[in-house]
Formats: sequence, structure tokens, C-alpha cells
Amino acid sequence: MAIAASIATTLILAAALVWATLRNLRDAHRASKLKKRLEEQEQQHSKDIAARDAGAEQLSNQLQTYSAAYAATQKQSPLDPDLSIAYANDPGRRPRLMFKIRRNGPVKLNSIGPLVSEEAYRDEHDLELLQFVHPDIDVNTPVECEMSGVRNPERRLTLSLDSALEAGGPNTRDFVIVEYSDSGGHGFSKRFFLYKNQDGSVVWSTDEVQSEPRSLFQLRAKLGLLKTAIPNLILVGEACALVEEVRYVKLRLDGIIGEATGLQDSGALQRLESPLSLRCFRECPESQPWTWDMKSLWRFQALYAMLKERSLTYKFPFSSGVMACNVPNDEVTLATLRSMLDEHERLIGDYVKEQRRPYLPC
Repeated sequence: MAIAASIATTLILAAALVWATLRNLRDAHRASKLKKRLEEQEQQHSKDIAARDAGAEQLSNQLQTYSAAYAATQKQSPLDPDLSIAYANDPGRRPRLMFKIRRNGPVKLNSIGPLVSEEAYRDEHDLELLQFVHPDIDVNTPVECEMSGVRNPERRLTLSLDSALEAGGPNTRDFVIVEYSDSGGHGFSKRFFLYKNQDGSVVWSTDEVQSEPRSLFQLRAKLGLLKTAIPNLILVGEACALVEEVRYVKLRLDGIIGEATGLQDSGALQRLESPLSLRCFRECPESQPWTWDMKSLWRFQALYAMLKERSLTYKFPFSSGVMACNVPNDEVTLATLRSMLDEHERLIGDYVKEQRRPYLPC
């Protein structure tokens, strides 16, 4: 029994020793792997630091290179004087260009133009300047140059600058290239885009404005209207002429009103309740001379009758007092007839605007 117990104890101690040995071996293996991993991470970290330092050094070298190149460029390329051009077309004076600079003067103009108009096709016009030699432009000394217009060398046609800009379509790009140089002989070139505003002013700008695309449906509708454009626009032109005729009749009537007022104020003419009454148009006996009212009113009657007849001929979609009233008339005074002519002119003018509207640009 004692021997068996001793043997069992020995086996237990041996097993415990083996277990402790195995555990120590396992812990040593784990420690070795952990140490190896730490060494690898430390090496990778060292490599990253070295690469970062190399990249920073390379970036620093590049910045120094770029700085040196920029400094050399600044020394070789002087500052642009920033030339600007304005166009003036004042009444009583020739159209002219005004040149100004902001800095780095004086500046000499080398070439101006031509005016280039581009869309689907290209057209060029030479600027007809009245000065062939231009004085130098300085910061405080702008230069003006008069011009007679622009000339197309192929068609040998001279137009005003305003007319040349209006000749293009809505997508036409008009520009002029101006070349100039500073006192050091350094050359510059600038492109000016020309735009005509609604008030008639012309702007020379270095910025190009991109026009928005327009409605294709409206374009097709306009093209469809061309089938009826000729007869309709002829009628519109005749109506415009009729407006001018109304204005002339009004002018003659104003003369009669002024003459009658003067005679009545002086007592040479009795005040009439209706100066256009039948009484004024009765034939005067041959033994008596024609008075002012007979001469003036008979001439006015003929003009008024022609105006009324022409107004009825056009068959306007409206009616007015002029189209319904005859002269002479016992119930119509000069002031009333003047108001009727004003209304007649307004109605015809509104009709003309309405008929022209479909043919105006989109």
C-alpha cells in the first residue's frame, strides 16, 4: 500500500511537472511571437518615418523650384497695363473710341481690329479710324480716336459700328483684338467683346457673355407666320400711314381752333356754339368775300372726308367717332372733334401694335 501510494504521488508530481513545462513552453512561444510582431511593427514604423521625411524633402525641393520659376517669370513678364476701351456716339460729334490704362504706362497701340462677327459663319470689318498714328496712353492721359464706321473689304460697304452690331443674329459673337506694348517693348494682346444695350450704348468688355438657348417652338411658330407676313405687314404699313394722316388732320384742326380763339377774343368773330355747324358751310354770295371760317373749314372738311373714307376702307375691327361722324355737323364742336381724332389715333395705334407683335423677335 505504501509503495502504491508513493508511486501515485510520483506520477502526480511528474504529471504536474510536465504540465508546468508545457505551459512554460507555450508561454515562451507566445512571447517569441509577440516580440517578433513588435519588432516588425517597429521596423515598419521606421520605414514610414523615413518615407515621410523623404516625401517632405521632395515636396520642399519642388516648392523651391516652383518659387524660383515664378520669381523668374515675374521678372521676365511685366504687369499688364490693363487696357480698357469705351465707345461714345454723342449727337453732333463723330463716333469715337476712348482708350485708358490702369497702370504701367505709357502704352503704345500697335494694331486695332478688325471687327470679327462669328456665328455659324465669320465676317470681318475693318475699323475706319480717322487717326493712323496714336499718341501713347498713360495712366492719367487717356486717348480718344474718332472713327467713321467699319468697312467690309469684300463688299466695299461702310457701315456705322451700331449698324454692324445690329446686323448679326442673337447668337453672333462680335469681338475686336487690340495689340499694344509698354515702354519696355513688352507686347500684350487683349480681346474685347462688343455688346449693344437696349438704350443704344455699345460696351467693350473683356468678358464673354454666353447667351441662353431660345425656344425652338417659338422659332418654328415665327417661321410659320412668314407665310402671311407680306399681306399682313403691308396692311400694318398702310395703317401706320393712316396714323400720320390723323395727326396731320389734328394739326389743321388745332390751327382752326387757335385762329377762331384769336378772332373771338378780338371781337372780329362772334362766338358760335358749333363752329362746324351747317351755317358755316353755306355758300357765300359771289358779291361777298369768303371769310376765314369759310376758307379754313372748307379745307378741313375735305381732309376730314378723305380720312373717314380711308378709315372705313380698311374695315378695322373697331369703330370710332370719326368713322361715324360727318362734317359739317350741328352737334359737334371743335373740342369734341379733337377728342374724337385723339381716340381714332389711339385705336389705330393699338391695332398696329397688335398686328406687329407676332413678327417681333422672341
